[in-house]
Amino acid sequence: DLGRDLNADFLVTGSFRQVESELRVNSQVHCTSSGTQIWAERFRRRRTAAEMYDVQDEILQSITAQVAGAYGAIGDATAKSTSRKEHASLSGYEAVLRALHFDKTMASDDYADAMGALRSAVKSDPSYVSAWARLAILELDSVGFGFDLGGDGLQRGFGYAERAVAMNPNNQDAQFAMAWASLLRSDVEGTVRSAWRMIELNPGDASLVGTGGWFLALAGERTKGMEIIERSRGLNPNCPSWFHLIPFLVHFDQGDYDDALREANQIGLPEFFWDPLLKAATLGHLGRSGEAANLLRRLIALQPDFEERADSYVGCLVLSEKLRKSILDGLSNAGLNIATVAQ
Repeated sequence: DLGRDLNADFLVTGSFRQVESELRVNSQVHCTSSGTQIWAERFRRRRTAAEMYDVQDEILQSITAQVAGAYGAIGDATAKSTSRKEHASLSGYEAVLRALHFDKTMASDDYADAMGALRSAVKSDPSYVSAWARLAILELDSVGFGFDLGGDGLQRGFGYAERAVAMNPNNQDAQFAMAWASLLRSDVEGTVRSAWRMIELNPGDASLVGTGGWFLALAGERTKGMEIIERSRGLNPNCPSWFHLIPFLVHFDQGDYDDALREANQIGLPEFFWDPLLKAATLGHLGRSGEAANLLRRLIALQPDFEERADSYVGCLVLSEKLRKSILDGLSNAGLNIATVAQ
């Protein structure tokens, strides 16, 4: 009834208690159309009365990040409720949610679904910036992640990214697209510029801020990128699991292979070839090729041309020649036949 009165799709409710110096806050988010609770969290903070405003800001920031951000509870709930809709009947926002779902699974079927939804969205609403930006990101994914072998996804993706930025340079998705395009074009300066713009535009969206940190780290600013990613994951534990790639690369580059393997095991994307790739490369350096055998078989099943294009695939995300060679050496040690390892 309250949702109807306010014309609100979702309501944030909660309660708080002050027990001596401890503040206890329970918060929930409800979908008004179904009456279901889609998120809940409990906060406990010890603060003095003078620090109470800081506590309020901290809790509010955490709720916002987990509920309303790019990979927040509201987006997840809306995506589930529209999962059976045909592409032509989706709104632009619902099409963008299909792309965000793919970001979390990296599965080829979800990629095809998101691509179809976004192509339909930009036709029906060509003024929707985020749809163009997310379409650009998917086109660029086709290059970096092998969804469109032999295609011209980089050219199309860069063009769509330019279009989105021209339409609204203050759109985080548009800057995301431009950072990805710049990285794939080995434009380090452009990657860093767009990544910082993503971070500065909306510090409240922890997931997209963390993605900006991800790009910074891949472009060489690892310390700052790691710091931003860790802060984002603290605010929203629902950030995409591929955020773990950055600490993986840091540990791997330092030769801390046990720690690198721990990070790789947290990525958990069984339909994405980078998942077995990272684990197998690490096991190769640890001298555990027997354990890597099944991972290599899965890697080739997911990406049949990987042995021929290994350097190209790894180079999409790893710009450092030294680190790239180390990853390829690990795969070779694990038993993969990569002709480019010695080059």
